Amino acid sequence: MAEGWLDRLRGNARSMLQSAAAFGYFFAALITRIVDVGSWRYVYLVGAVPAIFVLFIRLMVKEPERWVEVRDRRVLAKADGRHKSTELDAFTLKQLFSPKLRRDTLVASALAFTVLLALWGATMWIPSVIREVGAREGLSVADQNRYATYAVMLLNGGSLFGYLGFGPLADRFGRRAAFLGFFTGGVILFPVTFLMTTGITQIFVLLPVVGFFTLGITSGFPIYLPELFPTRVRTTGVGFCYNLGRIVTAGGVLGTGALVGFFGSYAKAASAVSLIYVLGIFVLVFARETRGERLT
Repeated sequence: MAEGWLDRLRGNARSMLQSAAAFGYFFAALITRIVDVGSWRYVYLVGAVPAIFVLFIRLMVKEPERWVEVRDRRVLAKADGRHKSTELDAFTLKQLFSPKLRRDTLVASALAFTVLLALWGATMWIPSVIREVGAREGLSVADQNRYATYAVMLLNGGSLFGYLGFGPLADRFGRRAAFLGFFTGGVILFPVTFLMTTGITQIFVLLPVVGFFTLGITSGFPIYLPELFPTRVRTTGVGFCYNLGRIVTAGGVLGTGALVGFFGSYAKAASAVSLIYVLGIFVLVFARETRGERLT
């Protein structure tokens, strides 16, 4: 997506790409609501169906011209003996930590960790928070589960606008400014929604706004990360940074479980984890602005 679109359109195009996540989570919640509880295995079966699309994608999508050009230059350089040029050398992981790319690699990894820890360590506990509040209000287990499903739908309904909105905001104000706005919204709205409300109705009113910031911010990754790395290492750089963030996040999510025991509440634990957005705001001090730059 980064290499296949015109530079002036790539922000909006990649926001549109990320917005598909909202539809996926929304329909997953809807299917869970429709399928009988005793037949939960069928939900996983339905989730496997989209894998069929991979076959059509593999057949129909062509390699980006930008990547093909770099590959061909590397092949020609090796053929005529000019392979000593580091720009045309085959990729090694070491290149991501070369003086030229080290800062971008560390910033991208830190941003991924921040967003993903808040996503998996805070946002994904929302169904548990709703059940917790429902139990406090005397709702039956069936109603608690029903309201938890509605909460996921509301969260992802709002996230759709966040996904689609990140690109235009990043193009208008810059990548760093867009991240800053979403980080600030997340760190404010999470505790307001889950610690300063008195019931499920108030939480439901705020959940779309929470989804706008806490899920919508993930559109920043397909927009910003590919712009930090040259074509010869782009996929490795993006994949390494994003998934390093996932690996570190895994340990953080285990810590969230410990916080539930410490605070005695899912709402308090999730709100505490959302403070990780403050780290993201700090990391932005070192982030490089890429708005308006051409991919190299």
